[in-house]
Amino acid sequence: MSPSARNFRTRIARQNRYTNPLHTASAERRHTFTSAVLDASGGNLLIARDAGGWASAAMVDEVYGHVDVHDPKFDAALRTVWGEAW
Repeated sequence: MSPSARNFRTRIARQNRYTNPLHTASAERRHTFTSAVLDASGGNLLIARDAGGWASAAMVDEVYGHVDVHDPKFDAALRTVWGEAW
């Protein structure tokens, strides 16, 4: 391979690394994306891990996994613990 072809491939690879939306996305966009994947997959951490390209499902759970405040079970649990008056 000629040096100019090698340089071209290096520049393209570098550009792709910097323009890949998952690597350049803001924290808010990453969170929105991951939350949407978790919602669509029923909370499946492995699907979210694969979709986002993360190394571990544990990291996805720690950073993006949180309760669904719209879940009727969550609402009922809060009302049970805090009482109906809140």
